Amino acid sequence: MSNLLIRFLCLLLVAVSGYFGWQIWALESRRIAVSAVPHAVSPQAVVADAALEAAAHPAPSLPGKAKAEPSRATPERRPMETSAPEDIVLRVHHARASETPTAVQQARAALAQGDLARAEAQFSALLAVEPHHLEALLGLAEIALRQDRGAAAWQFYQAALNAYPQDIRARTGILALAAASGQADASAVEGRLKNLMAEAPQAATPHFALGNLLAAQGRWREAQNAYFEACRRDRTNPDFRYNLAVSLDVLSQPRLAAEQYREALAAAAAGAPTNFAVPAVEARLLVLQALPEGGAP
Repeated sequence: MSNLLIRFLCLLLVAVSGYFGWQIWALESRRIAVSAVPHAVSPQAVVADAALEAAAHPAPSLPGKAKAEPSRATPERRPMETSAPEDIVLRVHHARASETPTAVQQARAALAQGDLARAEAQFSALLAVEPHHLEALLGLAEIALRQDRGAAAWQFYQAALNAYPQDIRARTGILALAAASGQADASAVEGRLKNLMAEAPQAATPHFALGNLLAAQGRWREAQNAYFEACRRDRTNPDFRYNLAVSLDVLSQPRLAAEQYREALAAAAAGAPTNFAVPAVEARLLVLQALPEGGAP
């Protein structure tokens, strides 16, 4: 009887040890999988789904809180194609606040001048003082996009969204990145962008992001309408004007396209950040202006 009892206790000890060993392994493997997500080239599908849901249905604000492609403008040699041209500007832009601290103004000025190293240092200094500084997080996301660091841009947008769940710019950035990286269904992103438009009728960035999404699908007439709505809400953003010009160019409306190219160049000359090559736009404008009335580019 004592031998049977000893055997039973031994078996029980082995079973308990095996169970706890399995639990420890499962927790460790889960920790490793989660820690690997930020280092992925693009956001994981599960993370994208959660972020899209948060962007569409943000949590209530708490008291006291608040793979994008680079622009390669070559309009002088771009054929009149029905797919998205190489020179379309895909980035999500952020409206300027009417009053901003000097440090934010300086960082934005560096960004407008293309001095990404100085802008990054200044935005990072703001974050060092205030870890949830919204404009700094959005600025760093824009810099990451210009440097083709989609995963880093995702993290900055997600940090902004975590601190300020209602911010339209952060929510639009998450949606635009999810669509550009292919981690979310285009129709789902389109629907959520339209929800943002209804929620914030005066916001320009959801219209711009929708235009990019439609242009990528070759839906140029709808994209042109979306870019027009973005320009109507923010008349000084050169990239909004530029993408509207590209869409009109693709739709064989050279006179209107030339007008918008001129507006884009004027906004760029005023010091606003741009993601297109000014000399290439100037060259394309000369081509359009030389056309006879009603001529095809």
